[in-house]
Amino acid sequence: MSFSCLLRNSGNILKATPLKNVFLQNHLKLSSSISRLTPVTNNSDHQVCKPTKLSQLEIVKQLSTSPVARSAHGDHTKIWTAERALAAAMIGVLPAAMLMPSQAMDTLMALTIVMHMHWGIEAVVIDYVRPVIFGTVVPKIGVALVYILSIATLAGLLNFIFNDVGLANGIRLFWKL
Repeated sequence: MSFSCLLRNSGNILKATPLKNVFLQNHLKLSSSISRLTPVTNNSDHQVCKPTKLSQLEIVKQLSTSPVARSAHGDHTKIWTAERALAAAMIGVLPAAMLMPSQAMDTLMALTIVMHMHWGIEAVVIDYVRPVIFGTVVPKIGVALVYILSIATLAGLLNFIFNDVGLANGIRLFWKL
């Protein structure tokens, strides 16, 4: 507990330096073999330390997350994998849509671009418009605005694809300027 307080209060002293990394690694090595002491009050009004064993994972969680983040739940690896798969697919989709312009390829290109944009802006809003800072209403409005922006962007691109020259041909016309 005192080590956790020390780390939280030492943000100005131990920024993200190699010293901090060595310090944390040494603490984690020691903590896996040493019991953590927790204060227990006895009848004589002073605290006695009672040893309790914590796993290395529990110690890392206590050091690296705030209480709010520790209480959050959800598996974010699936969305992370989907984002990376979409980014990898865009490497093939964008040139293919430019080489073979058609409504189907333009639609696929518009969908991948909008999904990529949506996930990126949503991550920024979730990371920086926090309920702790802005309250509970503003973050919900921020996420709703991201959805509105994404829907409007997709609708505009689809309108351009089906009612005008198309996305790939529009980009080609822009390059000719």
